[in-house]
Amino acid sequence: MVLYSLHVFDRSGRCLFDREWNGPRRDDGSGEHPRLVFGMLHSLGEVSNKLAPRGRAPDGHITVRTDSYALHAFEALSGYRFVLLADAEFKGDPRAVLFHVYAQLWVECVVKSPVQDPTSGGRVGSPLFEQQLDKYVGGLDGGAATKT
Repeated sequence: MVLYSLHVFDRSGRCLFDREWNGPRRDDGSGEHPRLVFGMLHSLGEVSNKLAPRGRAPDGHITVRTDSYALHAFEALSGYRFVLLADAEFKGDPRAVLFHVYAQLWVECVVKSPVQDPTSGGRVGSPLFEQQLDKYVGGLDGGAATKT
């Protein structure tokens, strides 16, 4: 299992945080890569909502698989969207991973922090969140993620 990146977006699509592991860096600083990820996520969410059976409430999770990678997304009730890009052979439970990142890391290290304000629209620069995220991701499947 190889994890490529994690992106966190607010409800208006601003990228609050991104981290890449394993592989060449995809973002050149222009912010185009996170915008493309959010655009694809938003479009897929709209299509899946229109195709879903009536009366079935969406659970906030979307997974897209290709031959080479899988995109797993979780939208919390607060409007934050967490997107995990992993290889197609991801053996863990992406829902559990994304929920853990949200509930145990994001909420504890960013939302509850008096220093961070994720609602300001600026990028989140929490060293504690980054450290805890790297530790958690490094422990998945025997440490399959290394920061690039």
